[in-house]
Amino acid sequence: MENIQPAEEEIDSQLQEVADANNLSLEDVKLRIPMDDFFITDLRVTKAIEFVKENAVVDNTISTEKKSQKTKLLNKFVYNRAALIGQPTL
Repeated sequence: MENIQPAEEEIDSQLQEVADANNLSLEDVKLRIPMDDFFITDLRVTKAIEFVKENAVVDNTISTEKKSQKTKLLNKFVYNRAALIGQPTL
């Protein structure tokens, strides 16, 4: 995350949202909110999350295998339950 830095436009965009919500100008918000590590870190975390979401590779093979196992277990349960109560199975 150390290489992810918000652009000046992104910082201004976030500050503009604060300004709009409080009926202030962007310049007023910049004077009132110190540009400390907390604010910059928040934007860096947001950018990192966006990066991960955009570049993630989803592998559904594991969930398909688990689904197959669950189906087998469910079928076994239904078969055993039917046998216990004396109902015919399909």
